[in-house]
Amino acid sequence: MVKRVSFELEKAYRGKILNVGGAVISTAYVLSKIEKNPDISTDSLEAFTSTADISSDVSEVLNRNLNGLWDTVTSFAGQFNENVLEDVILYDDSFFEMNTPASFDMSTPVSLVNLANSILEINEQDNILDICSGGGTFPVCALRDKKINKYTGIEINFNLNDVAVLRGSFLGDNYSFVL
Repeated sequence: MVKRVSFELEKAYRGKILNVGGAVISTAYVLSKIEKNPDISTDSLEAFTSTADISSDVSEVLNRNLNGLWDTVTSFAGQFNENVLEDVILYDDSFFEMNTPASFDMSTPVSLVNLANSILEINEQDNILDICSGGGTFPVCALRDKKINKYTGIEINFNLNDVAVLRGSFLGDNYSFVL
C-alpha cells in the first residue's frame, strides 16, 4: 500500500518539478496532518503552515517543496489512510530509485543500519551525532523502538535533509537535522 500511495503522489509531480521525492514526502506529511486534524486550514499552504502546529523547520521544508503545488496537494485530501501516509513519510525510500536528477541520492541500507545499531548498543542516555545523515534512515530504522537523549543529523544535500526534517518531526522533539 505504501508503494502504491507513493506512486500515485509521484505520478502527480512527474515532469513538473525536479525534487519529486521531496514533494511526495511533503504531500504525505500535509495529508497525514489533515487526516489527524480536520480543523487545519487547507485554503492555502500559508494557511496550513500557520494552523497546523508545526515547527519553523518543517514549515520551511513544506514551503520549499510544495510552493505552487497546493492544488495538487489538496486534490489528494481524504484519499489515503493516515497510517499509510505516516509509513510513506517514515519508511518509503522509493524516490531514491525514481528516474530524476535527485535519484542519484543514496540512502543507507537498512541492513547496515541494523548492523550499526547492534554494534553501538544505544541507550536512553546517549547523544547521537550522525554525519551524512541522509534522509534520516538511521533514526527511523534503528531508533524507532528506543528512547535516546538527543539525536542530531548533519546532511549537506538539501533534498535529503528536507526528508529527514519531516521524518524527525514524527520521531520527537529530541531529533534534529541540520545542513
